[in-house]
Amino acid sequence: MIHRFEKGPPVSAQFFFEGGALSRIILASSPTFCCDIPEEGSQLLPWLKAYSEKKGTCAEIPWDTCLLTPFQKKVLQALQNVPFGEVVSYGKLAEIAGHNGASRAVGTACRLNPFPLLVPCHRVTAAKNLGGFAYGTALKQHLLDFERIYRNPTPELLR
Repeated sequence: MIHRFEKGPPVSAQFFFEGGALSRIILASSPTFCCDIPEEGSQLLPWLKAYSEKKGTCAEIPWDTCLLTPFQKKVLQALQNVPFGEVVSYGKLAEIAGHNGASRAVGTACRLNPFPLLVPCHRVTAAKNLGGFAYGTALKQHLLDFERIYRNPTPELLR
């Protein structure tokens, strides 16, 4: 079922479930914030509404992480602690995840993140620029603009 929100980033999100657990989210540009959620994902609606209103909350939902490596799980777990409205560099996220110096591997883990938006890989930037994003840098910038993170964050946030 498609849910449209009055507020939010210009993004559409399609949620997939397998065996009662969230297995994947696919993002695309859209004129408005809308989400295609199957009935079994209805518990996501309060989180999505809060996100659309710029209220940072955690989504309490089972995720299917069986295809993730232990490294990917550590990176995505660390990434969940990056607050709404803030960014972290790939290098800093590597350090937080306990893998100092593994910024490129962190970038790969972010690119392969099956749960974008809920696990906010768009909040990870390169030390001196926006960095990449699996769904394109324009979509990443839309998400950051919605969260009011500016194009040139202060260096303190990236160390």
